[in-house]
Amino acid sequence: HHHINTNNYVEAWHRHLKEVYMSGLRRQRVDVLMYLLWDLVLPDLMQDHLHIANHFQRRTMNKAERR
Repeated sequence: HHHINTNNYVEAWHRHLKEVYMSGLRRQRVDVLMYLLWDLVLPDLMQDHLHIANHFQRRTMNKAERR
């Protein structure tokens, strides 16, 4: 991975995606991954966005964003 430029936020989101939504799944077909993203991940992201946009919860910032 030394050729790919990423940041901690992307790495943390990727880890969360694998641990929360894909726990126990290995080498899934593309249609299964699309189902997970479309039917499980996207609604959660939209709900989080609406809560933050409507001031129901505060967005948590990582260390780099707090500087």
